Parts: sequence; structure tokens; C-alpha cells
Amino acid sequence: MLTRELGEEQERLRRLYGEARGAEQRRLVKGRIRDVAAQQGSVEASLAHHPELETSSEEQGFGE
Repeated sequence: MLTRELGEEQERLRRLYGEARGAEQRRLVKGRIRDVAAQQGSVEASLAHHPELETSSEEQGFGE
């Protein structure tokens, strides 16, 4: 499911943030973490408003 993949990406970015060297690298990674969090929130809101989309995508094999 897309929300799971976005969550995994957010975790990967958080690890990367901890390994970043220098303020500029941390700033760039932090911006990407915010982008992914916004995308994840948008997907969750869409699914909450249109629950049939989640069922439809899983039936088509997009959920894995």
C-alpha cells in the first residue's frame, strides 16, 4: 500500500538525517522528510474520504 511505502521512505530519510554531515545536508533531508509526510497525509486523507479507492487498488494488485 502506498501509505506503507511512504512510511518506509520517511523512516529511511530519518536514518539518513541522523547520518548527515553538515547543516546543508540535514536541511535538504529535513525538507524531503516534510515532503514525504505531506504526501502520506494526503494519501491517508484521500482514502478516508474515498474508502473504495483502497479496495480498488488492492484488487488490482497495487496494494503490495
